[in-house]
Amino acid sequence: MPADARGLTLIELTVALAVLGISLAVAGVAVRSLEPPRVAHAIQALAAARERAVREGRAVVVAVAGVSLRFDADGSARGRVVRVEGLTMVVDPLTGRVSDAAR
Repeated sequence: MPADARGLTLIELTVALAVLGISLAVAGVAVRSLEPPRVAHAIQALAAARERAVREGRAVVVAVAGVSLRFDADGSARGRVVRVEGLTMVVDPLTGRVSDAAR
């Protein structure tokens, strides 16, 4: 090959594509982990129902994972245990706050 020839060899191109492929695979896994877990939707639904009960000044009933919970106008709730995807959540009967059962 002449000394002034420019361009890439097949090996250089293959290595660059392999590095690019590995980078995209790692980035895909990282982006996937940024999605909120499905259980977050249940927690948001409970919080929204509590907020609605307080804002409207009346009791609100919400069903999450087959369990019906009632939030009263003062923010309190009928304390229940809700299990969603292996996570146990406890609704405090006095405050209506949702917490992880492990706490």
